[in-house]
Amino acid sequence: FFILGAASYVLTNDKSFSYSDIDFIFRCDLSSELTWTQIKTTVCECLYRHISSTNASSSSQLLFSPIIIQAAYVEKVVRVINPSNNDSWALMSLCNVNGQNIELKFVDRMKRQFQFSVDSFQILLDPLLDHYEELIKYQQPTNKKQAQYYQYHHHRHYKQQYGKHQLVVKI
Repeated sequence: FFILGAASYVLTNDKSFSYSDIDFIFRCDLSSELTWTQIKTTVCECLYRHISSTNASSSSQLLFSPIIIQAAYVEKVVRVINPSNNDSWALMSLCNVNGQNIELKFVDRMKRQFQFSVDSFQILLDPLLDHYEELIKYQQPTNKKQAQYYQYHHHRHYKQQYGKHQLVVKI
């Protein structure tokens, strides 16, 4: 799910509307500590890869490690397991200097369905991701140059269709 302020931003025509956080809810099994550790590790590795690819010089790569990146960008890590009310969920909050955080919410079970999103919009991303996955299956480029062109062309097409105020979800 894509929820709260950023979901409202996607749905509005008001160009002055802004949001402070981007919130995602992922349904997953959190029954073991190993699974939760794998989720945290994967998130930090993705951050590391993204930051390393944007700072390609070898000297800057020496400054970054997954541990340093986690300390710099992971603002909050919470895991709630409460058998008495059947709750099992976790939260990772990634911050930036502008205060626009990315809230990653991992839900196994939750007593109150809208724990995170009282009176807000939710956008279910599964159909979009399924559609995108289906497109990619039939349009596999044969080399890296074609892959880069496809991503650029695909992004340009959506930008023309939906305008400059859009949220692009990269997989």
